Amino acid sequence: MLVVPQRESLSAPRSTSALGQNSQQKTDLLEPGKYLERRLEGGKSHFYEVRMTDAQFLRVVVDQRGIDVALTLLGPDGSQLSNVDDRHGERGQEAASLVANNAGVYQIEVRSIRKTDPAGSYQVGLERLQPATDENRAINTAERLISEANQLRTQPTKEFLSQAIAKYHESLLLTDRAGDQQMKSVILNLIGRSYFAQGEYQKALDYHQQALPVARASSDHQAEAATLTYIGDAYRLMNENEKALEYLSQAIQGWQSLQDRRGEVTALNLLARVYFQTADQYKSISTFDRALHLSRILSDQSLEVDTLSSLGLSYYALGENERAVEVWKQELVLVRAGVLTGLQSNLLNKLGSVYNELGQSQEALEHLNQAIKLAKDRGDRVDEPSPESGTARRRGTHHRTAELTILLTGRAAQSRLKYLRPRALILMAGTTSTRCTSRSPEVTATVRASPSLSGPSLTRTRI
Repeated sequence: MLVVPQRESLSAPRSTSALGQNSQQKTDLLEPGKYLERRLEGGKSHFYEVRMTDAQFLRVVVDQRGIDVALTLLGPDGSQLSNVDDRHGERGQEAASLVANNAGVYQIEVRSIRKTDPAGSYQVGLERLQPATDENRAINTAERLISEANQLRTQPTKEFLSQAIAKYHESLLLTDRAGDQQMKSVILNLIGRSYFAQGEYQKALDYHQQALPVARASSDHQAEAATLTYIGDAYRLMNENEKALEYLSQAIQGWQSLQDRRGEVTALNLLARVYFQTADQYKSISTFDRALHLSRILSDQSLEVDTLSSLGLSYYALGENERAVEVWKQELVLVRAGVLTGLQSNLLNKLGSVYNELGQSQEALEHLNQAIKLAKDRGDRVDEPSPESGTARRRGTHHRTAELTILLTGRAAQSRLKYLRPRALILMAGTTSTRCTSRSPEVTATVRASPSLSGPSLTRTRI
């Protein structure tokens, strides 16, 4: 399975009232041994029917051939029985199973994940339709446990993540009993990503390394590329940069071989961040440029925003403030258009800080004041600057962007800037707080960052 930096998305269950609204065609009947190839537009759905008898086992497989899809299985009464989205790329097989409790006509929805995705093809067919065996029931139960665990992971607290890991382990035992190696590699990676979300990178790495030979043994090339990406990401955050470069380079080759641009852009963004960590900003910028090009081909503005944010930070680390402003202004246009609007205050703060270093005090103040206004509009408490301290502070406990502090002081800190830039500033993706230095005596800005696995959104933070 592939999680985007990033940003890692789990498909939520669909309400039955929403099903069918984006269907592009009439419902087709699926039969064993009959495989259909269809072309699907972004944000649309296709529906299929299967006639089942009581206690019959069904396994439907969709081969993604240029578009990322999810599967939803519906009972004869229209109730949702299963929702599967294990492969977040343009390639790879999505599979869903069920054991019929009642005879009747069951529906399968094949759904494009994003409205902005370019149209692509997929092949759908029934891999099995037979009386349920013990192994079949084990697979069905394992998929149910995975679905429940995935929902727990949408609430990324330690308690919920621990519960998710426990369910994944239960499903892993059932998968071993049924001998499904492809599902096993998916589960091992899910466990790894859960530990990754807790910041336990060594444990995450252990599970991803277990998943790699399983994916290779089952010739699951999509899972192999995804696993190489996860391993490289774990090494990146463990500061083992040479190993991170090795595995991410292999991952990119795998994604290119599969012609999976979504997987490739994720791995490219991670590789660029490793170059950033090693202070090789020219390679970082070149790699971010490749990722930006692909994200625009995919029309994925969330990926584009993430890449622009990181690219601007690389230019900033080189001292190319004008280029950083140019890139972050492109990002601001997308953010204001409704893509990840929660990033806007931090982006305004970054722009204000860089304008300040360029000596453009009025531009700096305008952007920083906009950031404060956004904080007020969202309900955060903002203490206005006082004559004594010259400090405005915004405290937010329910926003990922955490605490923004605007200091209106007369102190420049050129020595701080001189130290930070040659050291590649601060590595992207951790929790940190730094002073943004100024050529102009009027404005200095400080940002306290919160941890984020989806990429840099704050000034001088890790990717």
